[in-house]
This record gives sequence, structure tokens and C-alpha cells, in this order.
Amino acid sequence: MELMNAIFEHGRFRPESPVELPEGTRVRLSVEPVRSGPEPQALSIEERRHIRQRAVTRMMMNPLPPGTPRFDRNDAHVRD
Repeated sequence: MELMNAIFEHGRFRPESPVELPEGTRVRLSVEPVRSGPEPQALSIEERRHIRQRAVTRMMMNPLPPGTPRFDRNDAHVRD
């Protein structure tokens, strides 16, 4: 199995590099969009801990007013 990139345009996939197959060969495609730009890097445990601590600090600086109703799991869903 060969992995290659293609561009989808005008309703067809156009390979980005030459394909070594005879004309009319049936193939199976597995389509996965390719991100443009650099791949995101995984954060270290320390970086994640720092982000989480900043979020907690900001929440503590902005408490809910007294008497604010508490929502449970069922309240989180939109109902008509």
C-alpha cells in the first residue's frame, strides 16, 4: 500500500505526485484532510499544569454572584 497526498478539486482527486498504475486501475481511497501549517506540538506536563493553574486563578478572580442558580447535567442540554 502506498500513501500519497492529493488535492480535491472540481469533484476529483488530483495526486500531488506521479502515480505508477495502469490506466483504469481501480483503487480504494481513505480520505483524511491534511492540515496546512506545522503540526501542533504536544505540551509537557508542566505546561499543561501552568495553563490549568492560570484558568483556575482567573475563575477564582471572577466568582459567580451569590444566589446564582446551579445547573446540573440536564440543564446543559438545549431543549425545545
